[in-house]
Amino acid sequence: MSVERKIFAAVLILGALVVIGLWLQPHIEDELAPTLERALVAVQVEGSEVAELGTLKILSGSPFTLHAVVEARRRSGELIYYSDAPALRIAGTVVAAESLRSWDRRRPPKIRWFTVEPGKPFLRVSGLGEVDALSAQEVYRPEWPSTWSIPGRLDLAADANRDWIHGLDQDTFGTQRYQVRIEVFDDDEALLPSQRLKSAGAEVWTDQEALPTVTAALPGVLASVSEIFGLPQIEGIDTTEEFREQVDSWMSERLAFDRLGVLGETLRAAGVTSESIEWRTLDLSSQPSWGDQVQVGDLIQVLDRLVILYKDRGVEGVLDPDDLCFDFARGASVSPLGQVFGGTEEWSWMPLAPRG
Repeated sequence: MSVERKIFAAVLILGALVVIGLWLQPHIEDELAPTLERALVAVQVEGSEVAELGTLKILSGSPFTLHAVVEARRRSGELIYYSDAPALRIAGTVVAAESLRSWDRRRPPKIRWFTVEPGKPFLRVSGLGEVDALSAQEVYRPEWPSTWSIPGRLDLAADANRDWIHGLDQDTFGTQRYQVRIEVFDDDEALLPSQRLKSAGAEVWTDQEALPTVTAALPGVLASVSEIFGLPQIEGIDTTEEFREQVDSWMSERLAFDRLGVLGETLRAAGVTSESIEWRTLDLSSQPSWGDQVQVGDLIQVLDRLVILYKDRGVEGVLDPDDLCFDFARGASVSPLGQVFGGTEEWSWMPLAPRG
């Protein structure tokens, strides 16, 4: 074979190897890439440089960010984390900077956000044997951005009880739990993903550490009771000691509540004992004033209906039927006093909020 033919053959072989190499490169990269193991959700509160897993308590109105996280394992066994979070804390330990990276694979995954909400927002039972209210459902939120990091929100997709009115911002307080699902595709034309990852969801509703949770509380006397918005309500007909202990436990863990528990937390927050409860008559025709007489956190009761004063929304400075209250008739809701009590002019009133 002549020198020219040898050179030409060598060029052909080299070209073929380059083409084969380019064709094989993505497959080799996929084979050598860390194995994707699970999806997680981390929460970063404004002012913090670290996103973390678990339950976070914040003050009402504090912005927070939800970060999708994919845990992957290298061939060496080392764990790495794909996320856009600036830093990540898992089980109390901050992940090393070199083990945290943005997604760097050939094709971006599809990211879908969910909230994990009560399966039954309200349940009336005769005893603990009937309680299945702690079941939960995973609700897809298509209106949320399909991105690695999104602004956090507390609104419930499946809450028929929350009737927000008069422009009241529904993303202010309460408890919400989150899930992310991540789908990875082999090519742009694939109809089905080659791998689906789903973070913890309804199956771990009662696990405070496994399910990412944000609880936002109003300031002052309403701090405790404002946290139960978004939780299922359980009302027992036969309130045995066992039932009371169980519901109190669920309430302290922000998993469920009942009206008696709401009253108990409200009284404790105000430093009032059940023995010192003293109801007074409140006549609306006398135009009770906000601040000088009634205040946020006071209790109003007519027959067996009890509410907690929340906001002056009617005639400014005067208690009237357009003012707002926390109501717990069938799930926690914000309602006008007139909608709860109708045209009743005499109400039972208990001042709880501290007076100046």
